[in-house]
Formats: sequence, C-alpha cells, structure tokens
Amino acid sequence: MRFDCTHQLCDTLTGNTWLAPTETENGCNANGTALYYSFIGNGQYYRLHLLEGVANFNLIEKDCQTGRCLLSQKLGSGRNSILIASKMDQEYHLRISAPDSVLFRFALECFDPNTNQSCFDAAPVNVPANTGVTFKVGLAFSLVILVSAYPHAALVLP
Repeated sequence: MRFDCTHQLCDTLTGNTWLAPTETENGCNANGTALYYSFIGNGQYYRLHLLEGVANFNLIEKDCQTGRCLLSQKLGSGRNSILIASKMDQEYHLRISAPDSVLFRFALECFDPNTNQSCFDAAPVNVPANTGVTFKVGLAFSLVILVSAYPHAALVLP
C-alpha cells in the first residue's frame, strides 16, 4: 500500500496474534507469534501510533526476511508512538507481536515536522502594538516582550 499524506490519518489497523505462526524468518531475528504489514515510503515522515494493547514493533527495510532491521521497539507501556523517516519508493515491513495481550490496534499517520528547528528558520511571531507576549523560561522566570513604538524586554520575577 502507498500512504498518501494529503489526509492526516493514513490507516488504522487491528491485529490479533492468536494462532499466528511462531517462527518466521525476518530481518530483525525476532521470535514469537507475529503479524506482518508492508508499505511503500514516499520520502516523508510517518508516526506509528499504538492505540490499543502492548506490542513489539520491528521495522524492516527492503526484503522482509533478509532486509535490514531499522527498529525494534516495544510500545504501549510508557511509550505509544515512534517516528519513521521514509525513503521514496522504499519497501518497508512491520512485524508486530503482542505477547502480553494478543490484541493490538495501531495507526500509521502522516507527520509534518516543524520547520523552525534552527535560528535560521525562526518562525515570526506577530503581536499587535501595545501588547505583550510571555515566554516561560525554566520554572522560576518568565520573559515578557512588550511591543510598542520602542520595543524592549523585561524580566519578570514570579
């Protein structure tokens, strides 16, 4: 399947590992009952989000049996999602096992990362004149920027 990022939610799938095969060769050398899903990357980011259950995810690039293992991660006990940077036209395989619950439900969602992650790509903040913007700096201080004919900054103590 090719996922299209014109929609926020790409696909939601439910699985049940009851009576799934226990031994299948895979690029991550993972053991136990599992189900497999595949998709073709489009050069964008995907967020794999576990919606229900506890499951082990293995992400395998190219061939399912002999491909490169990119990720082995347990989700659902403290952490529920991972970010995948896909390559254009690259085939990926997800191996999912749910040893504790057998049942799981997950979504593969399109993810658009922030573009202002460096000082050179800073996003502008538009503030009307004679108003202020408060930024929290740590636990003890707030930075208040006042916008007026003569802009200045003031450090406000709690």
